[in-house]
Amino acid sequence: MKDGEALKGHLDRACHILEAACGKNDFDQRMGQLFTNIIEDGLTFAIQSQDDAYAMQLLERLYDTSLLY
Repeated sequence: MKDGEALKGHLDRACHILEAACGKNDFDQRMGQLFTNIIEDGLTFAIQSQDDAYAMQLLERLYDTSLLY
């Protein structure tokens, strides 16, 4: 995906779906791996595009979600 904002939007939507499941205690190991993959993809994009703010946002999201799980 060449459009960085579209990529961020897709990753954000995927995270929201999994975070909602986590908040309802409907979260298993496979979903945890999917969430981790999404965060990794986002971090890869952030590194390649040198977007420090987005990288920090993803790390904060990962930390916040880990508190729920």
